Amino acid sequence: MNTVVEFDVVLANGDIVKASNCQNTDLFNVLRGGGNAYGIVTTYTLKTHKIGKVWGGNLTISADKSNEVLAAVRDFTEYYPDDKAAIIATRNIGIENQLDIWLIFLFYDGETAPAGTFDNFTNIGPILNTAKTQSYFGFGECPRCTRYHRQHSRHGS
Repeated sequence: MNTVVEFDVVLANGDIVKASNCQNTDLFNVLRGGGNAYGIVTTYTLKTHKIGKVWGGNLTISADKSNEVLAAVRDFTEYYPDDKAAIIATRNIGIENQLDIWLIFLFYDGETAPAGTFDNFTNIGPILNTAKTQSYFGFGECPRCTRYHRQHSRHGS
């Protein structure tokens, strides 16, 4: 919450106050620390930061490669020191095991990830790899999913 500049808060007595670095500073610091027992936040103002292109996307990996995926996750989380690199790994199992895949979300806060950053994942042999340099705004969009959603929401189904 370091990007919060100001909160509008309704206090228990019904007063509506602003909390910032300049006014009601104790309340501001408590709210920034996650304290939610001091009032109801109705609005907040954030300081934004420009972000350029980023590198990343999704890897879809079959469940029969679970040992390799788990080893890659362990190695990445234990040994990789670059704070600009991140992963999220989820295993997705559908009804009656009709679908059983790993979805690995790769992210690097820069236009290009340094060589080798995600090799432990990409070398497993994903079924689908959408990782590329792209805008942060469009990051993680699945073109097929977006097309499907647009078609079905347009036709009401």
